[in-house]
Amino acid sequence: MRVETMRFKRRSGNWLRRLVVGLAVALALCLVALPVFAAHTATVTNIPTSADPNTSTSFTLTVTNDAGSADRIKQVDLVVDSSWSSVAAGTPPTNWSANVVGNTITWTATKVNARITAGSSKDFPWSATTGAAETSSHQWTTTDDGTPTPGTDTGTVTTVVGAADFYPLAALGLLVLIYL
Repeated sequence: MRVETMRFKRRSGNWLRRLVVGLAVALALCLVALPVFAAHTATVTNIPTSADPNTSTSFTLTVTNDAGSADRIKQVDLVVDSSWSSVAAGTPPTNWSANVVGNTITWTATKVNARITAGSSKDFPWSATTGAAETSSHQWTTTDDGTPTPGTDTGTVTTVVGAADFYPLAALGLLVLIYL
């Protein structure tokens, strides 16, 4: 009788051990797979990268959604450097709207199929009057359609204001040196 009781306990211990190991393996697999479903990663560029001081300049903000993203970008926000003025949005991409409040431009997809899918990009035209000669930073934020909570990605793009003035002066200085 004792032998049967010990066998039962051993089997029950193995079953419990297997259950614990199985749950640990399942949890580890979930943690490894979780980044696949994480928020998107956006790459954002702003062209041109330089401008003359105190002039109205047109730009194109290009937003690319990472090829591995499971979510689509549904909104793009751009906070233009506070030393700039007259911030305006150009014509947004098809089925996107643009709204400007102060120095912040918000572009929003008005239809689900217009969102920026994985591996694709959209161009967002905008303009502003630049500030004084300096390097100006503009903060961007992209928001995706992830559920239950949309993910965001943020960064900055810079514009060098006044950089173009250096080249003619440098060329003039070089000509003077050559002449002498």
